[in-house]
Amino acid sequence: MPKKPTRDEKIDAIYSRLNELADFDEKTEKIVEEKVFELRAIAYLTLIVSAVLLFLALGVILKNLGF
Repeated sequence: MPKKPTRDEKIDAIYSRLNELADFDEKTEKIVEEKVFELRAIAYLTLIVSAVLLFLALGVILKNLGF
């Protein structure tokens, strides 16, 4: 028959599992922060490009109107 774990062994196993979960949480939080930063950068670049294109379109419209 397998030996039953003692109370201290059970507590150690629980603490070990909690530490693993804390490490996992830190890793996922870091990954999420990196992805959020990347998405913000893409959003800002898209905003800048669209502003430039709108400015160019305004120039073309004004040129066609004779300004």
